[in-house]
Amino acid sequence: MDASVLAERSDDANLARIYKRCLITLDELMEFIRDEFWCYFNEAQMIPANKLLQIQGQFEIRMPKVSRSLIQSGQDALLISHVFETIMRHLNTDSAPEVTYRKYQYLKILMTSLENMNGDSLPICHYPSLPALLIHLNFNATIFKNYMVKLLHEEINACTSIEEKIETISFHHKELSQMTVKPGMALSTSFPSVQMDLVTWLFNEMTHLEKKQTLGIVAPIHFKESIEQDTEKGIYSSLTVEELALFVKVQKDTGVLKNKNMKQVARTIAKDWHSKQKDNISWQYLYNSMSKVDVGTINSLDSKLMDMVNMLRKMRGGIK
Repeated sequence: MDASVLAERSDDANLARIYKRCLITLDELMEFIRDEFWCYFNEAQMIPANKLLQIQGQFEIRMPKVSRSLIQSGQDALLISHVFETIMRHLNTDSAPEVTYRKYQYLKILMTSLENMNGDSLPICHYPSLPALLIHLNFNATIFKNYMVKLLHEEINACTSIEEKIETISFHHKELSQMTVKPGMALSTSFPSVQMDLVTWLFNEMTHLEKKQTLGIVAPIHFKESIEQDTEKGIYSSLTVEELALFVKVQKDTGVLKNKNMKQVARTIAKDWHSKQKDNISWQYLYNSMSKVDVGTINSLDSKLMDMVNMLRKMRGGIK
């Protein structure tokens, strides 16, 4: 609603003044209902620019006080900095063009939890209160995952025997696996949870050490920044259009793909698929590429499929 339209003017009739005041009150009531009962609204809806500016201002006011409180309670200043930088990045329209009500509600709950953080109210675990809270709320930002990896990696590599190293990894694997994550909570809903990524990394390292039985340095995994998937549209792939066309053709020729109308398949894929080189794929070009295959495309797709096969073998090796 345009606030200037509701501004009272000196020549307004009394009835007009009443109407404007009623509309302002109703607008404020609607904002309150949306904030408090957000789950009944469209969570994917974008927050209007004027509302977002208010939210940014509120967070900027609250952050210094919360930061001082966390530091005074003995929490890691580096992690505190990471958390607040991430919050503001997710509220910044330059780095997050679409700030949704779902994202706002998550950040609001996170900020309130940081303000009221009490170690006694968190599930008992081995880790300090702040990391424990962030895992509980599934603060699955890449920077936090890498912070936790560094923390665990340093402790693991300080071990002087293979048995001690496996025991330490096993301990953290168990601790993280048993931690409770609040249902439905995630900074980014389409990213893996902090718990899942860390547990998977530890499991793979433990499996490797148990098989090799050699005392080596455990390499820390480095999680890479990904596209914010809350606002992603379609499927993003590292395949070129030519590789994608060949991949579809191979599935058709081997009976994996059962569709008969390949033009319709090309239309469906082109609608939502983004290739390595193009955001928008021409379905006609995709369809024509299925019948025009060159050796270079075969070799490049063969290499990528072998990477997938090797990953499947690695996954199978990790299952007992």
